[in-house]
Amino acid sequence: MAAVENLLTDLNDLRQEIEDAFETVSADSKALLAELQKSPVVMENQFLKNPEYSEEAGSHVMDIYLEVHEHHRQLGMLWEKRKARLKEYLHLCMFDQDSSQV
Repeated sequence: MAAVENLLTDLNDLRQEIEDAFETVSADSKALLAELQKSPVVMENQFLKNPEYSEEAGSHVMDIYLEVHEHHRQLGMLWEKRKARLKEYLHLCMFDQDSSQV
């Protein structure tokens, strides 16, 4: 039973790490998009002075962000299923332990 409780704790810790990483990616993506939307004249890199390249880069960043967001959503659903199964297993272990004491 302690092993299942440890798994639940580890799962929650992993979920928090994933949430923190997603928040970082989200903030970085928003900052990068904001930079790409600035006037091309302000940017020093020759590649980004052309508005077409800037728009293309912004579109690419947005596509990647949306892909990460979708994977994050799917991972969240899998995490919830795994957590529910572990809790159910924990309850079964507790029931087994209680019934064996009777």
